[in-house]
Amino acid sequence: MRSPLVAALLSALFWPGAGQFYNREFKKGFLMTSLTILLSVSLVIGLGRTLLQNLPQVTSPFDPQQMKVLRDAILQANPRLYGTYSLLLTATWIFSILDAFLGARERRGSGVSNPPQKD
Repeated sequence: MRSPLVAALLSALFWPGAGQFYNREFKKGFLMTSLTILLSVSLVIGLGRTLLQNLPQVTSPFDPQQMKVLRDAILQANPRLYGTYSLLLTATWIFSILDAFLGARERRGSGVSNPPQKD
């Protein structure tokens, strides 16, 4: 039997899709993990491009004021894009938690602990 609480906590605290793997829903787990990785990588690439475009020519070793200016320039360059990424990542994470919980609860209620394996 799979615990709904453990499945939800795995997806919440470890990684979206971990609860689905725990529930032995491998296709869903792979989909959630892949989607999260894809969104994260595309966000990092977008931030990196914007950072390189706004990087000052002369930089000191560490200047907090320069970091604030750079942060503001990045956020102003494309605020909707970064907000959309945040929203999509959050929605994926929440969906993964709920799906893992409900999947484990459904499996527990139907009495299915291990599906039959094909040889």
